[in-house]
Amino acid sequence: MDKIESGSLEESFAINHNNFEKDILPYYNFLKVKPLFLVQIPIILPFQIPFNQGTCSTFELQDGEACTFHFSDVNFNEKIYAGIVNENSSMLPVCKSRVEMTYVLNKEITIPPDKDEDLLSMLFDRMIEILNWIILSYLISLKDTDVYRISREMLEPASIIRIIRIEPWEEVWKGIFLTHTDIPYVRNNISQQ
Repeated sequence: MDKIESGSLEESFAINHNNFEKDILPYYNFLKVKPLFLVQIPIILPFQIPFNQGTCSTFELQDGEACTFHFSDVNFNEKIYAGIVNENSSMLPVCKSRVEMTYVLNKEITIPPDKDEDLLSMLFDRMIEILNWIILSYLISLKDTDVYRISREMLEPASIIRIIRIEPWEEVWKGIFLTHTDIPYVRNNISQQ
């Protein structure tokens, strides 16, 4: 993580110091949520949910905590091998949804959090659970059969994670969060015995 500078990381997040106080904090104040820390993890869904760019959805949780989801589209080219791996594989333009998941904590947490990995895993699972509520609501409302509930294993194996202390705004920790361990790697061949 030393190669990722805090400035460039800050600009990579939609919910950041520049817009938090003006655009995000009023929602938390309305919900009577008093944030001390933000835990932010962006993910790329395996599909696109056609929300307007920058759509935000905030959920009030128990104990004065909240979750905010910021949706945007990412467009890129993906290699299509069609069963034959070579340099001439076709590129297919795809669009997927990027979801910036932000968990709002109103209590002190251990920094660095790697001493309490269960906390990060629990927060991630909670955010995925709430994101699935959004996906399910969208699916039922619009009957879009191209979207579905997600699990950890459907995501990229890792994502950036950062923890922000609100007062004063400070990135107190950043790292790589392992979403799952189902990573395709070269294995030893099975013997013919």
